[in-house]
Amino acid sequence: MKRLAITVAGIAFLAGAGGGTAAFLLLGKDGAISGNGVSQVAELREEYRNQWEALDKEFSGATEDKGVLGDLGLDDLVRQYMAHNLEVAAFGDPVFCSYEFLGLDETDAGMNVFLWSHCTELYESSQTLKEGGAKSEPIVLVMERTAAGYHIAAHQEPELGELYASSIRDLFPARFHDKIFPDRYGEKAHNDRVRKLAYLTQVQGREFYGLQ
Repeated sequence: MKRLAITVAGIAFLAGAGGGTAAFLLLGKDGAISGNGVSQVAELREEYRNQWEALDKEFSGATEDKGVLGDLGLDDLVRQYMAHNLEVAAFGDPVFCSYEFLGLDETDAGMNVFLWSHCTELYESSQTLKEGGAKSEPIVLVMERTAAGYHIAAHQEPELGELYASSIRDLFPARFHDKIFPDRYGEKAHNDRVRKLAYLTQVQGREFYGLQ
């Protein structure tokens, strides 16, 4: 697998085969996960690795020397980008993000990655995890190809209120609509997705604040 250079919020990161280059949202400095949800987080990280590798095959033609996405470090960078750029924090506390893949499209400049994102601002009070701002929505990450690799150049979010449905149709190819609109995806499936992603942000918050 090629090494992939990605720039997030003006800082250059290099994600190699070892992963974890800039990990702080899921991993501690020593790479350990502590507290509740250890097995769930490990399973999630493996799931993300498999998803990136599947997308890598779709995007690059499944040859090892052409691969650009199959690296766990990219998972950390994507979540870091979301935490810093989705404007979730209401009180200035740390933001933790999880996501579900929808897919990707190749573009002339690089690729668009389609995700369902879930970000929550979390803070600690009397040894209890508390929530501040939160946002759960589908987003598009715009990734551009450069001589050094790829960088997350921008993101796109749907409009609020009456413009939500029309903006989804503008931003997302029709093949993703059944996974986005609750009336098509199913109310239970949609709620289960949000609950799962919300739980995963809580796990990250407990690890960050050292709560059991």
